Amino acid sequence: MRRLSFALLIFITACTLSSLSPTELTAEPEISAPIREDVEEAQEIVPPKEEAATEVSPVITEQNGLFKRYPPSELSLNGPWFLYYDTFSMKMIVMNQDGTGRTEMDLPQPLPSGIEIEGSPTKGLFAYISGDSDQSSPDLDLVIVELPGGEIYDRIPLIAPGWFDKELPTEVEHKELYLSDVIQSITEYGSFEWSSDGRYLAYVGAIEGPSGDVYVYDTDNNDSLRLTTGSGQAALLSWSPGSKWIAHLAINTFCCGAGWNVDALWVVNPTGTKIEQVIPGGEMFFIQKWLGEQSFIITTWTAAFGSENLWTVNITDKDKTMFFDAPLKKRAFESGGNVVALYLEENGAKDYGVVPGLYIQPRFGGAPILIRAGVEPLSIDFSDEKDRFVAGLPEETILFTRYGTGEERISAGGSALVSPDGKWIAIYGNGENTLPGAQVYSFSDHSLNLLTGFPVRDLFWGLDSKGLFVTLGSYKLIYIPIDSSELIIVDDIFSPFGGDKTWVGG
Repeated sequence: MRRLSFALLIFITACTLSSLSPTELTAEPEISAPIREDVEEAQEIVPPKEEAATEVSPVITEQNGLFKRYPPSELSLNGPWFLYYDTFSMKMIVMNQDGTGRTEMDLPQPLPSGIEIEGSPTKGLFAYISGDSDQSSPDLDLVIVELPGGEIYDRIPLIAPGWFDKELPTEVEHKELYLSDVIQSITEYGSFEWSSDGRYLAYVGAIEGPSGDVYVYDTDNNDSLRLTTGSGQAALLSWSPGSKWIAHLAINTFCCGAGWNVDALWVVNPTGTKIEQVIPGGEMFFIQKWLGEQSFIITTWTAAFGSENLWTVNITDKDKTMFFDAPLKKRAFESGGNVVALYLEENGAKDYGVVPGLYIQPRFGGAPILIRAGVEPLSIDFSDEKDRFVAGLPEETILFTRYGTGEERISAGGSALVSPDGKWIAIYGNGENTLPGAQVYSFSDHSLNLLTGFPVRDLFWGLDSKGLFVTLGSYKLIYIPIDSSELIIVDDIFSPFGGDKTWVGG
């Protein structure tokens, strides 16, 4: 899964530009960093055609002397494509990875709340849940759509029409509460996910039995297979990186009190021939990172502290080893999962007898190593290419190795996001606890260039690392090519990303 969870699955900063009028948006605000020179009035840019269905005009029209626009164009034939749901127009919107070819799709409406979209990492397919989750007559479908045409590839009913006539497990005392758990199991965030090779789509459904079970859809033959049975409800599906296992929780009930009542954490292979209970219940578990095919790192969750503790779990011998014992708020793992950079807040710092701050924690034991005391980072990321952690602080951005050495400082504060190729860092803020705007730092020549001085609500990279998408408040979605720093309007959406967003193909 490659959901744009950029800084998870979940965007950090609040909108500060929604109150500005279009007229106010035409004037660049004053900032302390130098601003790039104005673009000449008649400048032209040629957007990449990338096997476009029709030829794209090279002209970009100018708006208010600052923003640019692409002329109308079509989607590329092969992707990758950027996809999101706009809650204002209630449309699925797709465009090319450079912002060209914006297209609205007329599709069955997704669920009105908790909208989740999952794009295949290798094929031009995406999936979402449509229908009605009303308990009196639930009607839920898993809709699979093919790009670039936007045709429905398949539509899978997730609750059997005769569900109310099915025989329920003997331990079920309240049919209405059980049905509520079934519906939540099917619609809960994380209830469907693509395998890394794009062949399989794992999902939760109550189709052949009364409970929310794990099924897998095979795109090679368009068939579904039931993988699990039992009275528990499946939740939080997670594929291993080689598509060997689907990990999931079995939930006794989602209600009530402080968190879910968890029966166990299980793994099952996509053919259903192997299923293993890995961890017995009692706590809520969240998989943070897979370490190959046979082990992963989890956190636990409590109502008192939220996410806390880090454990390594081995599927083969069912071993569960804790290597960090404290609440934690922000964290990022280096590529091998052997070191985690995290913010140790006050309660956890007391347990360790240290000061709150930014630390690194080796997975194989030892005390956390202090990187920066006191300040809470706005974001933590990791560059595989440069083998560096990147922490965005309110006043500056710092880089350091997995050993806590070689610290470098960038004189721009804000949330910091490493590009997919690991060669750039985008640093942005909304003006509340950082300077407003967005800047980009190059690892190669250590340059820091201003992209915009407007307050930035959200920012995320294109898959090719050649440009960024930013939302200026709730007013416009902008694409900024790294090589030209043009501010190109790609959508005038009123409420950007009230739903979900994802990449498809690539």
